[in-house]
Amino acid sequence: MGKTIYIQCYEGLSAKMMVEALLNLMPEQTQAKATVDQLLTLNCPAEIKAAMIRKLPKKIKDFALPEGAEELFQRAYDIWLHAKAAVQRVNIAHVEFQEKDYDEVIAMLAASICMERLEADTIICPIVYDGYGQIYIDHEPVSVPLPETLYILMGAEIAMHRMERDSAWVTPEGAAFLAACRTSDHLPEEYHVSKIGTGRGTASDGSNGVLRIMVLEDGNAEKSGMADFSEKEAVEKNIEANFPEKEEIEKNIKSEHIKFTTVSPVKAPDFADEEHTEQESDPKDIWVVVRGKDSNTSEKIFEYWHFIYQDSRWICKERKKKAG
Repeated sequence: MGKTIYIQCYEGLSAKMMVEALLNLMPEQTQAKATVDQLLTLNCPAEIKAAMIRKLPKKIKDFALPEGAEELFQRAYDIWLHAKAAVQRVNIAHVEFQEKDYDEVIAMLAASICMERLEADTIICPIVYDGYGQIYIDHEPVSVPLPETLYILMGAEIAMHRMERDSAWVTPEGAAFLAACRTSDHLPEEYHVSKIGTGRGTASDGSNGVLRIMVLEDGNAEKSGMADFSEKEAVEKNIEANFPEKEEIEKNIKSEHIKFTTVSPVKAPDFADEEHTEQESDPKDIWVVVRGKDSNTSEKIFEYWHFIYQDSRWICKERKKKAG
């Protein structure tokens, strides 16, 4: 039986971020990593990159890839190519490519290899977060979400959420790969996260972003003892869930005498206090779900914690028990 994975696109999405996150989920796959590393370092003269992009789908057999990886790449490439043709208002045979498109296509190919090796049956992504406004590409203003990205997400009926950030966080090839591999937009009512892989990237304004991909287990797994592991094992289990604010936030949680098993960033819950919105004087605002145990009372903890960045440090402003 294959795996169920959840792709969490709250802070960026690109094919390279996908590759890094997927490789984190399968450290034992040294051969896959070597193949991907070779692909990502492939280079060719700028003047022939456009021709390489056009010929790659026909040459894919030369790579001797597993059939599943070939098929996934072909779907992602076709979605990406048709989006470019729609935005340029030309037939796909007349699409004009830029030099950066070569790197995007190679990243989609690498992500296809990684996803096939992971052997996932169900791939869940309920929503994609992106910024707003305009950015400049080749000195020309371009709306956010980027036109190709918007075309792809609309065509695949992938829900979008606007972040209050004036920059682009989702790339067209990242959206195309997601559209090609996603099989569901609904998370199960109950589940446990058995592994987390993270992929790092940057938004158009240079802000750091993190893509998280999680392997999910059935929610009843806790009954068989899955959730009862030591603090050391918990820290090792959570280490891949690294996000930029992780270390300081975890120190804050520990100072409250909490032995945590997982600390996972999430979007603001429905009950969130609207006074803590993102403003210039308070630019950062994070919600996490904390699962663990109170060291003083031995009470199990399953809570939302709300942190804001104030006076050059992270401060917990609110805690609330989470249902379930």
